[in-house]
Amino acid sequence: MKLNLRLILPSAALASVLAGGFAMNHTTVLAATQASPAATHTPLHGACGQNVPCVIAFGNDRISDRVLALQKFIDRVNAHKHLSITQSSALVSSANSSISSLQTLQAQLDKETTITAARADVKSIYTQFRIFAEQLPRDYGTLWSDVLSNVQADFTSKESNIQQLIQKAGSPGNTTQLYQDLVAKVSDAGTQISNAEALLPNLVPANYPNQSTKQQLRTDLHTAHEDLKAARADLKQIIAALKAAHGGSSATTPTPGAGS
Repeated sequence: MKLNLRLILPSAALASVLAGGFAMNHTTVLAATQASPAATHTPLHGACGQNVPCVIAFGNDRISDRVLALQKFIDRVNAHKHLSITQSSALVSSANSSISSLQTLQAQLDKETTITAARADVKSIYTQFRIFAEQLPRDYGTLWSDVLSNVQADFTSKESNIQQLIQKAGSPGNTTQLYQDLVAKVSDAGTQISNAEALLPNLVPANYPNQSTKQQLRTDLHTAHEDLKAARADLKQIIAALKAAHGGSSATTPTPGAGS
């Protein structure tokens, strides 16, 4: 009797994410917090003095840096294959809203005629927006969280089928223990993702600086990622054991990750 292993094979999203196709990891989130060019936060008096055009040019460059970073984020979201339309739309909307606000600020800055007003506009790039320090870590973290949440849900939806196939095959080898570990890892991943999602709203300019929050966010998401990788490894062993128990006969031959 053939086993219908298609019931428990991971979807393309699950396979590619956990096989390493998803490059959004803790290093990427950290990079988002360090992406600000090594320019001073406000033009030094020695550099611009009372020169209004100098201050305006400085501010325009800083705004351009942030707009480009936000557009790069939008491109990444739009190219992502493992997000729902609702998830991608929310992320793109967040970035576009900041781009629009930055462009409005730039238009205001370009019209300034006094050094005080020009410097105040430039200062607001940092105090009001904090794109590199707050928004990009938050939005990249949300992107990572969304994808991991989709994978975790994919696993959860297959748990009943996995258990039924193991029982149908007579629980060969250590498949029961593997299944129990898989369920535990998937459950913990869900907890870690929920913990991360609870932190995301705290990444706003008013809470700056909050390095501990960003560090905990990276830790929670990384742990969830590792949990799901471990669950995938369990699933691969379960599938191999089920195939071996039936002499390699099954209703399908692909292995987890095929076609990713």
